[in-house]
Amino acid sequence: MILTSELLFKSPAKLLFAGNNIVPTGKLKVKTYRLEEVKLPKSLELNTGTGKETVESAIRLIVTGEAFQPGTYTIWIGDESLTDVMVSQTELVTVVFDRSPLEDGATISVSYETLGDHSRTVLPESLYVPAEAMGGHSQKASQTTVTRTVKSIPRVYRAISR
Repeated sequence: MILTSELLFKSPAKLLFAGNNIVPTGKLKVKTYRLEEVKLPKSLELNTGTGKETVESAIRLIVTGEAFQPGTYTIWIGDESLTDVMVSQTELVTVVFDRSPLEDGATISVSYETLGDHSRTVLPESLYVPAEAMGGHSQKASQTTVTRTVKSIPRVYRAISR
């Protein structure tokens, strides 16, 4: 199976999450992001650091901004770089097959490779990964246990009527 840029970057997809920031931020004037799921026409086997996984779909990550210049961009999820980025005037698009870098709460940032400037512009919203985006994408994922840490529990006051 040949995965074309048309299939990966432009084909219809299911929206998983869309941020809502509209204020341009930082040197690159980034705004927000979207996560979309692209169904592959045929499953493929992905070699990961821990073995092989069968992948039925890919995640498309789209970073929006005020105006992007032509050039080479990198999208970062935490410290993980995604270098295969398609550039349009207001969007940077990359496709993720191995979902392990998609950690809920991770920082999303963008760098533009110009004249040795490798600084990153951080999006104002952190990554939100819905459970449906993690579950069922491979045989291995269905056996993975997810651990969540409770950071705070709001106190609820209840009025007592007499």
